[in-house]
Amino acid sequence: MSYSIEVVVVNQEENKSLSKDLSVQYVNEYESSEPRGLYKWPFMSSVSGVWYTIGTDDDGTFWALQMVDTDFDKHLAVSAPWIKDEEELENFTPVIIKENYLNDFEQLLAEMLEVSPMNTIMILPRYQGGDTEIIQGTISLKEYIQLIKEEKIPFNVCTIVKK
Repeated sequence: MSYSIEVVVVNQEENKSLSKDLSVQYVNEYESSEPRGLYKWPFMSSVSGVWYTIGTDDDGTFWALQMVDTDFDKHLAVSAPWIKDEEELENFTPVIIKENYLNDFEQLLAEMLEVSPMNTIMILPRYQGGDTEIIQGTISLKEYIQLIKEEKIPFNVCTIVKK
């Protein structure tokens, strides 16, 4: 399984340095050869700001696999009555940030909130499955991290977080 954590720092206009000495790292759209965003997420991709991918370096491969997990047997209820495909609804499983990465993950998100002129970020933890763009929020970073700890933030759903 391949996991990613995508973040848009809303209205950030230029490349700003964030902490590099954390257990979690980032690549932003200025440092990556990948095109901005993901074709399946048109709203998030259209928001003005800088797109980041959060993860770790695993023998030259940058991804979130080492820091993220899920429980595929635990399906979270997402209010999306327009989704008729049962299989797609089963893709809403909890984001689990492994304990040894959680503090640094929170610190990096806090730094991203600071460099946003709107004090707003959009966070999309995802794995393969489901093409429907769902946006939830707004909530504070404190609430977001608490919901992560409670395993109540679903994969494949973008959350708007404000300072």
